Amino acid sequence: MTVIRQKPSFYSSEQLSQYLARIGLSGLDRQPTLTNLHAITRGHTITFPFENTDMHYTENGTMDVSPSGVFDRLVQRKSGGSYCFGQNTLLFGMLLALGYHAYVGFSRVNVSPPESSEVQFTHLSHMMLFVQLPSDITGETDGVNVPTYLVDCGFGGQGLVRPILLSDGETVKGSTSSESHRVVATTDDQSSLNPPAKNWTLEIQEGSQSPWRTLFKFKVEEYFLDDIQAASYYFAKGFNGIFRQYVIASKRFPVSEEPDADLRRLIMFRGQVTEKGGSQPDKVVLELKDEEDRVRALNELFGIERNDDEINHVRKEARLESY
Repeated sequence: MTVIRQKPSFYSSEQLSQYLARIGLSGLDRQPTLTNLHAITRGHTITFPFENTDMHYTENGTMDVSPSGVFDRLVQRKSGGSYCFGQNTLLFGMLLALGYHAYVGFSRVNVSPPESSEVQFTHLSHMMLFVQLPSDITGETDGVNVPTYLVDCGFGGQGLVRPILLSDGETVKGSTSSESHRVVATTDDQSSLNPPAKNWTLEIQEGSQSPWRTLFKFKVEEYFLDDIQAASYYFAKGFNGIFRQYVIASKRFPVSEEPDADLRRLIMFRGQVTEKGGSQPDKVVLELKDEEDRVRALNELFGIERNDDEINHVRKEARLESY
């Protein structure tokens, strides 16, 4: 990729300090290095739950993904998390504040069942980031082929947990030692251009003998804060997808205190809370009997502050008894 220009952040130095303390990295040297990028993405991933509860437990039924809104909820009030548009908006601003060169990308998510070899993509419905290191830009580079990393803390349970170099076939460890992610360069079979436009896919492999499965496809086009706001609003109000139909929460946690320990996933979906990932078998942690059960689980297991009074805002089709 060509050089990504450095831009000022929409967060202050004091807000950066609060964020780093929140993700357990208050002692970070604040240099925009690859090592620190790894540390930040891991810290962010295990600190903030992936969730859509504001879509269901608030009167307006939307998610506040503005820079000020996500900072207040995730960092200052420590009252919950967000989905991709909020998670990666917060991460984007903090990476800019640290001196990384970055911009926002959008992708189309594969919604085919996990067991299917077919792919079926949504509209542009997922946000991620493209990041470059200042040392790669000021070093020996021709200004065109600058190493660029795909960074994404907002895909949920099966998404990236570390940066991945945007290079065909590049592979990194996933949440566990048995899980891998890779990026693959492809062409867009829907393109009217000749030659077709270049596409990338992010894929996951869950076990060395398992097939690779596409999570999403994307181009390296740039999007902006207004695009994030518009996409999130449509996601909450205009698109009757899984996030509008269900209350969803997911949180990763390390299985040990080792620096790069495997991460298990705690997932709330439909009427269950399950624990998944790694060498241990999946297990049901909790059966949810009613809405009060769900609110209690959100608070106690995921660190998402909700209360019984907000249950009245949950639409009938999203209530537990409707599943």
